[in-house]
Amino acid sequence: MRDGIGLLRGLLRGEEREFPGPAGTVCSRLRDPAPEVPLHLAASGPKNLRLTGAAADGVILLSGVSPRTLAGAVARVREGAESAGRAADSLPLTVSAYCAVTDDVAAASRQLKPICASIAQNGGAPFLALAGIHVDVPAGAVDGIYPDLVHAEDWDAAVRITSTRSPTAPTCGSCGTGEAASTGRARKPP
Repeated sequence: MRDGIGLLRGLLRGEEREFPGPAGTVCSRLRDPAPEVPLHLAASGPKNLRLTGAAADGVILLSGVSPRTLAGAVARVREGAESAGRAADSLPLTVSAYCAVTDDVAAASRQLKPICASIAQNGGAPFLALAGIHVDVPAGAVDGIYPDLVHAEDWDAAVRITSTRSPTAPTCGSCGTGEAASTGRARKPP
């Protein structure tokens, strides 16, 4: 990812870059460079959060919205910024979260299980645990799901697989309980 940031910054400055491909290497540059465009990177795992703090112009946190989870993610961003000699307070932070308003918390939690499992597969299990969501997932691809859990072409299959407890199926046993359940109902306006 660090190399990708350097590549993007170079293109935004108007530099020519080489891109290898099946027909050979192509040399290219942006027609209208814009070095003032800030690079905001999305991250959820500890390494990428530190990298965004060290190298990005802004951070999009994909670590959930619970206070403990956000505090942990922000701490990793600060560590990265400080390691690069940057002022962490100067980095814009954006929180990205999946939201559903429903009266059926159990059904909504089943729909969220593939997302929780994917976050855990990509290094986010510690952050989910901070929010009270404990996920057991195997490493790598999940049989029957393409291309991956969070982008599954057959979402119903991803929900079924992540709702079934077995040694090889990812499960999210706490989705729909604790904080997730307490925020899962909205009051009707008066």
